[in-house]
Amino acid sequence: MVKLIGINALKVNGKSTADFPFPVYVEVNDGFRFAKKKNKLIETDYSTGAIKETVNAWSPIEKIYELYCPTASLKDMRRIKLWAKDSGQLIAADEPDVFYEILDVDIGHSVIDNIAGYRITITFMTNPFGYEIEQKTRCTQMVLQ
Repeated sequence: MVKLIGINALKVNGKSTADFPFPVYVEVNDGFRFAKKKNKLIETDYSTGAIKETVNAWSPIEKIYELYCPTASLKDMRRIKLWAKDSGQLIAADEPDVFYEILDVDIGHSVIDNIAGYRITITFMTNPFGYEIEQKTRCTQMVLQ
């Protein structure tokens, strides 16, 4: 069961959804999002098409996930609220070598029922680009005599 939970896990500031003492399933993974340039299109009533003003800046992206916690209590849900920070690094299991810088977070949840647990939608607003995680390198030193 733990392996299944870890397959699609999310990490926020080094803590994974698989680390919780209750099962947390990432049921909906937003996947890859492309950043959008902040170009402006200027349209008038007297011309066909538009004029594009190129802006060399990019809009933040939303990364949306849906979590299912079948055995969670309200106390457990508070742990998830504390886990989902509005700053730091977000790493998804489908891109384990890339992190996104979190700018803001929006957490919504709904009760399924007292037995079936909770389903939560978490939206992370991030900087528009993913950053590669530095791989640990092993340095060896040769001693010449």
